[in-house]
Amino acid sequence: MSLNDNRLTCFLVSGITQEAMPDMELAWLQSEGATSDNRNDAWEEFLVIQGFPYSTYSDARNAWLNSLGYTGATEDMLNQYWIACPTAASATLWIDADPWVDLEEWIG
Repeated sequence: MSLNDNRLTCFLVSGITQEAMPDMELAWLQSEGATSDNRNDAWEEFLVIQGFPYSTYSDARNAWLNSLGYTGATEDMLNQYWIACPTAASATLWIDADPWVDLEEWIG
């Protein structure tokens, strides 16, 4: 599947209502914590929430994708991200300023 197909699938699985792709992308960014009604501003807000200061869109986005373990060219990393389709909780799990200590062992 193409990058756009993978992105569309992720949006739909995430509960985003199907409409024009830019509107779906904005709705997804807002579901991840962005508050702007402008897609470019929402990406900036999302990346800052994820812990990546906004210098340029491409630099901040690529740093965010690299931090999640994705590699390769930008399109490859985006494709990997949309295929994995992480939820808001998994995408931001360890990227916050609050210290956290788990005193219990994970059972898997």
